[in-house]
Amino acid sequence: MIRMLLLTLSLILLTGCGSPTGGQGAPTNAEIPEQVQKLMLPEEPRDARGVCELRKSSRDGDEVVLIGRIGGSKKSFTGRAAFTVVDLGITPCDDDGCGNPWCSVPDKQLKESMALVRFADVEGKTLAFDISQMPGVKELATVVVRGKASRDSQGNLTVVASGLHVRKE
Repeated sequence: MIRMLLLTLSLILLTGCGSPTGGQGAPTNAEIPEQVQKLMLPEEPRDARGVCELRKSSRDGDEVVLIGRIGGSKKSFTGRAAFTVVDLGITPCDDDGCGNPWCSVPDKQLKESMALVRFADVEGKTLAFDISQMPGVKELATVVVRGKASRDSQGNLTVVASGLHVRKE
């Protein structure tokens, strides 16, 4: 009975609510969790370093300021408060209709030029908010992220972010 109730509530939330903006563009401040609002930085942090440089020089737990372009894959956003970024030295291709602005970049080069950015709660879990709903946070946007570096055994870089600034285009 409890499982059925939870399933029903989940379906109502998924189908009845639609997007957090009601399909009308960017969410209002009332629709954005306070925790997410606090992450947006009005000023660009100084001393930002590119993805490639940080992949080479950062260690687990280092405080870093990363600059990059949102992208690197067909699905740069996860549906939560996380996305991939690519070093600014990697140029996306012109729109050739394939739907992937990274199709002209060799896979190995792209992988070595990418990082994951994620916003976590105090328990380390990625926040359950679609960060792509925030103003300016979209594919190919240039972002500056403040946070802590985290490395895996393959050398992949994740920045557990404490702040995000989106550059004006």
